[in-house]
Amino acid sequence: MDRETDMVPPLSIGGWPALSRWALGPGTQFADPALLVDGLVAAVRADGIGEARLPAELTLTLRSANPLLMTSEVRWTLARNGAEERLSLGLDDMMPGATAATDIHRTVTRRIPLADGSVQVLRLACDADGAGAATLDPLADAMAAALLGPLEALIGRRALVTLAETYLGRRSARKVLEGAITRGHRERIEAVLWVSDLRGFTALSERLPPDRVVALLNAYFERQAAPIRAFGGEVLKFIGDGLLAIFPIEDGDADQAMRQAVRAARSALGSVTAYRQKAEAAGEPAPAIGIALHLGPVDYGNIGAPDRLDFTAIGATVNLASRLEGLCKPLGIPLILSAAAAAHAGEPIAVLADQRVPGIAEPIRIMTLADFAPKS
Repeated sequence: MDRETDMVPPLSIGGWPALSRWALGPGTQFADPALLVDGLVAAVRADGIGEARLPAELTLTLRSANPLLMTSEVRWTLARNGAEERLSLGLDDMMPGATAATDIHRTVTRRIPLADGSVQVLRLACDADGAGAATLDPLADAMAAALLGPLEALIGRRALVTLAETYLGRRSARKVLEGAITRGHRERIEAVLWVSDLRGFTALSERLPPDRVVALLNAYFERQAAPIRAFGGEVLKFIGDGLLAIFPIEDGDADQAMRQAVRAARSALGSVTAYRQKAEAAGEPAPAIGIALHLGPVDYGNIGAPDRLDFTAIGATVNLASRLEGLCKPLGIPLILSAAAAAHAGEPIAVLADQRVPGIAEPIRIMTLADFAPKS
């Protein structure tokens, strides 16, 4: 018969000197849960637990009180002598290569409560007739107790990174977490700028209740942010019903950055069009969007007040991109490219009539992709 216990671990790791040292030192340094579990098993081995007494399977299910973090599962198997992490559908999900469930006759489970209110779950499993069956309970107790500090550190680190990436974007979050937090700290980079906006949204928002406005914005932002991220860009900020994103030019390869931005724009416009068709069929409001792409140097870094900073991009490139987006509505075109951006688009281009924009004395040459050009 299986025997399963569900206990909070004791606070002592007495009799496990190597495991104790690992829990107080190296164990708190991991950012990768799979490496953490590998380190845990290595520490147990250092305390004299040989292969015959190791569990056939060790499963660590990670849950967070932070709703932005997804539950994941790390499974270590004796046969593989290593751990893997994946998103978890449940505690009993099997991972590829894991020991078959029919070979496991005894399991013990330990709950590991953390300071954020979350509860992590450790499960050890072995053959009831194996040499490790007799030591499964004390081994589970020791491992669970040893994991308290390391899991506090790992979950906290993950929550911080996820929070920063959610509100700042991946690239900007990395900069901030690496210490770029001084007001005025910036770097000059070359990038493709994306500015987009919903047409007629101000008038629409005055007619809709607030919950409908928020739902509509979320639907449109999601359909733009997903392809931006998928094609290597980063959303820097949402401004009302507008969006500012950046595609950094890496290693001077402007062609690659611009072509990725074009792919993202095509994907976003296609997704928004499909959404609009469904909304219109249901009698729901469905505003169009306009996107402008411009390429050039930007100042990327911290601006703001001493106690309230924004990590963003500023400069003439950003300003012109914003002005170009404002031409989408009067010209009836969903995508406008500056001449600098069009030169690297890698697709047939249609040249439009030069346009005057506020704040710039000379008319600006603008373009679009050939298939978006107005039909004559």
